[in-house]
Amino acid sequence: MAFRLFFYDFLNMTNNKNDNYANLPDELLEDILEDAPKIAEKIKPLFNELQQQRKTLHKILDDNDLICRVDDLENPPIPSVAAVDGGQAIEKSIGADTLIAVGVGVEGLVREDQRKWGSVQYKNWQDVLPHSSESNPKVTRGAMTALELLVISQTPHDVIIADGSHQTPVIGINSLTSMSTLDEPHFQQATWDIINRFSLIDSLKKAMTNPNIVYMVKYDSSQEIGLSVLKNFDLRLDDKTSMTLILNAGEFTKPLPVGQTTKTERVWKDLYISVSSKFDFQGKRDKIKEDLNQAIILPKSRKVYFTYYKPYQWSPAYRIEMKESCANTEIELAKVLKAIKEQVVSTEIKEPYPQYLADLMAKSISDGLEALRAVVQYQFSDNPDFLQLLTQSYRT
Repeated sequence: MAFRLFFYDFLNMTNNKNDNYANLPDELLEDILEDAPKIAEKIKPLFNELQQQRKTLHKILDDNDLICRVDDLENPPIPSVAAVDGGQAIEKSIGADTLIAVGVGVEGLVREDQRKWGSVQYKNWQDVLPHSSESNPKVTRGAMTALELLVISQTPHDVIIADGSHQTPVIGINSLTSMSTLDEPHFQQATWDIINRFSLIDSLKKAMTNPNIVYMVKYDSSQEIGLSVLKNFDLRLDDKTSMTLILNAGEFTKPLPVGQTTKTERVWKDLYISVSSKFDFQGKRDKIKEDLNQAIILPKSRKVYFTYYKPYQWSPAYRIEMKESCANTEIELAKVLKAIKEQVVSTEIKEPYPQYLADLMAKSISDGLEALRAVVQYQFSDNPDFLQLLTQSYRT
């Protein structure tokens, strides 16, 4: 009875704040929430175990010279900061699929007279392709990756925050260039256009080599520290969560090469972009394949480093991937960490502010797709009904 009263109080209290569950039957939502205490009981031991060992774990990391303090570094001037993220959406109509992707760049918080951009930077792409549940998501992801890389490569700031890991663009490009449907003309044309129109190879080279570009994941399941230095403690939480609880404000882990476990080392060393033999890329297939794989030689050689940094006691620890030259140059490392700290502004926003805003804008691309659909339907307004039908969306 007490839980039932709490449930209805909860619905009334949040009714004006969040209606994401508005279409769920009350009974179903109540059943879901009734399991909340059980879920909490499963989560508690994971955190309690780590909390009880926090001081011991901190000491082990410190004894191994793996805990560093920002106050011990040089103090650089406040750097300019921007973040880049991408979004994608597919409209599954009865006649064909409409694909849309965007790359968005947002400048960090800075005095007006020090801004490098006058507004949000963006690149966009859209296309219409025949139905293909396998290939259309790969084309769209490839386009989004190319757009993100293009915006990143054109960003003039001291520190550029890219979303994900140095592996992320490799995966996105590989999904595009290795499609099994690249023997079909429309997929050949779309792939060729993305590679050339958005200077994919050149942008990838810059993203993989420019020391001003760092990658930060929002969701991280990595356990490279937990399964290496702290392996005797059988930690069940990911490194980001563990470091959030272990590190003190202003501390960061010593930058280490990616691939600290046998498994993750193999993943990095095996990075490779495959280019389908079903399409000759207008006679340039071998050259494109060579250039793409040459562009990722630094991450493949594990010359990318990572650190976990906790700028404030109330903030999470952030995993930051950076180039080897940045990790091994004190003033460059200090610049990156200062940039992150300056952009972490609220407990409500889990990422550095420009990364949060870029993500918010990029993920709203589906709204743009709805607007595009409305305009397309309007173009068919004077045509027979079946033409309008071709532009109607499936419900999935």
